[in-house]
Amino acid sequence: MVDAGERCGLKWSSYAYVKYGECGRVREEMKDWNGGFPSTVCCRNALTAVAEALALQARNSSSLFPSQNEWGLCPRALGVSCGFDDTLYRASAAKCSNITMYDLRDQGPYQSALDKCSHFDRPFDLSCADCTSAVLGVRDLLYDRFVGKDNNNNNSPTETAVCGIAALVSVAAGNADDPSIPDKFLRCLPLEEAKGTIIARIE
Repeated sequence: MVDAGERCGLKWSSYAYVKYGECGRVREEMKDWNGGFPSTVCCRNALTAVAEALALQARNSSSLFPSQNEWGLCPRALGVSCGFDDTLYRASAAKCSNITMYDLRDQGPYQSALDKCSHFDRPFDLSCADCTSAVLGVRDLLYDRFVGKDNNNNNSPTETAVCGIAALVSVAAGNADDPSIPDKFLRCLPLEEAKGTIIARIE
């Protein structure tokens, strides 16, 4: 587990992130994420830790992402290169990085996602289908609202990734009774092994 308490503005309290040695060689950029989420287990494992820490913060501050100063050394503390530092720290201009819980609380797709991601006591396939489609619906809502349907700039894949993280964090923050929603959601997504990328196993 990474003890980043003194180096990072976020609290890594709920998810026991394990730094696998082989993950140090993984290189993923957000612009290459499939559908706005990582393709490798290493980066999904790291995103779980990031999303759960961000959700914990959002419950207290309403902001889904920290400021640049608060973000600090968090990505480097995880010991992986998944694009988090580029997008959430350096590229604070990403439109979905400024979203708060107040922007979502009255939105129908968000309320639906809170419900559909709270039933992982049901058969896994059904739970996955419901939660995955709901979170992706929130991601698309955020992208359309804050980035724009007709945005054709070169940062669109990165914007999609930031909006996806914002959607996942907001749903996790709104479901305080189940802090493991990011882990469950990311386990539902199919894995695609990128060429030349090492896949690590989540134990």
